[in-house]
Amino acid sequence: MSRFYLDLGVKPGDRVLWCGQNSCQVVAAGHAARKAGAISVPLNYRLSDDEAAFVIDNYDAQVAFVDAEFAALFSRVAQRTPRLRTVLVFDGEPAAGQQQAEPLLATASAEPIGIDHPPLGAMIYTSGTTGKPKGAIRQPGGNPYQAQQMITVYGVRPGGVYITTGPLYHFGPSSFLSHAQSQGNLAALQRQFDAQDWLRLVDK
Repeated sequence: MSRFYLDLGVKPGDRVLWCGQNSCQVVAAGHAARKAGAISVPLNYRLSDDEAAFVIDNYDAQVAFVDAEFAALFSRVAQRTPRLRTVLVFDGEPAAGQQQAEPLLATASAEPIGIDHPPLGAMIYTSGTTGKPKGAIRQPGGNPYQAQQMITVYGVRPGGVYITTGPLYHFGPSSFLSHAQSQGNLAALQRQFDAQDWLRLVDK
């Protein structure tokens, strides 16, 4: 998928955005963007149209990878986000002016890419409770000591299984998932929290 981004013209330092409920696709989108040298940011799908348009434009997003459930949101704000040149929709039909992601991914080159760019930080937008949403930057590598402490405190061990239930556009759930993946854990993703399904997954 990193090659796919490069084939779209994404360059190191470019801004890539993803929007969707928890899925393998949004996890892959974030990892692939970072490998391609882009800065990846999630869009909270619960934002109003005005808030979403502000974030997309403020972030200077050029490519968006979007769950079909939220394709209409991107269509509604298209006139206010002129720098967003490509909207790729997965798991459903795109709206006018958008593209279906799966056929394009299927034709992307499988050639491995080299990583010769410096690591870039991550960005996540606040909820904007005191005004407009604000982009909060996390520096490359984060805080290794803090990450190791969290891995130890939460008992994350190599070869484990991690169930993620919170929305991955939040920094907490996405960080917990990253810690689990750093230890080689199998990640089970709930699209959204469901107590009965959570019990089923734990039992399984």
